[in-house]
Amino acid sequence: MPFGARARASVIELAGGDMTLTLAPNLGAAALSLAWRGQDILRPAPVTTKDVMRTASFPLAPFANRIANGRFRFDGQAVSLKRNYGGEKHPLHGYAWLMPWRTEETGDGFARLTLRAEKSAWPWAFSCERTIRLDGTGAHFGLALRNESKRPMPAGIGFHPAFARPRGSTLKAHVSGVWRTNDDMLPTHFDPFTDLPDMARGAALDAAPLVDHCHPGWDGAATLLTPTLEITLAASNELGFLHLYMPQGADFLCIEPVSAMPDAVNRADTANSGLRVLAPGETLSGWMRISAAPRGG
Repeated sequence: MPFGARARASVIELAGGDMTLTLAPNLGAAALSLAWRGQDILRPAPVTTKDVMRTASFPLAPFANRIANGRFRFDGQAVSLKRNYGGEKHPLHGYAWLMPWRTEETGDGFARLTLRAEKSAWPWAFSCERTIRLDGTGAHFGLALRNESKRPMPAGIGFHPAFARPRGSTLKAHVSGVWRTNDDMLPTHFDPFTDLPDMARGAALDAAPLVDHCHPGWDGAATLLTPTLEITLAASNELGFLHLYMPQGADFLCIEPVSAMPDAVNRADTANSGLRVLAPGETLSGWMRISAAPRGG
């Protein structure tokens, strides 16, 4: 397939080599689909969807995952955030996914989107840039978060790709363990033994339990083997945590590269929580790449 970019109403369609991607800038800069030679790599969503959570992938900023009850103290200030998604008790995945983004540039298999949030539910002004570039076998996603306020800002970024999960799939990744959670899915303690004990060699997913946990000590690589494809995910060093969301028996799983553990703003005393503090004008950036090849090819 030739390289290209085509706008259709509020949707951008990118093509590059064997990869195709559909992007919805007005819907939190979410990707609606990512396919290799017509085979869905990510769970596809209809162009009419209004729920970012049901899309193929979306960016996470200025924090990832949950903040307990939306409350924390930072730099002498008490912060209280409102719930931002459905029945979720805790604010989830930041605010960039809830805002329309501006399309700055499109080209051959390439798009660049920006977001500037001067006033939002987040007490600090911030801006983001999201880039997507397709090549012959893969898709490269870049994300940058900049503190636009005049005071230090706690920060975290990540990606939320929902991979198609046909029966017979396996997942391979190397981590140091898992953060166990309470009933609110907030981390409580570290456990060196994960729910997928064979993940280092390749864990079968058909009978896997529900997983919604953050895994530290990730080396930045994961491989999803389906009956027909070998799908690889690579992430930059800034994204040192692997968050897995795997509903039991579902036809998808989320393999999320993130820069910090859940509720990192309330974990100042936790070594290696991943929390970053950005000075005014400072930027935190990271990337992930998703590629595909025929199984055994």
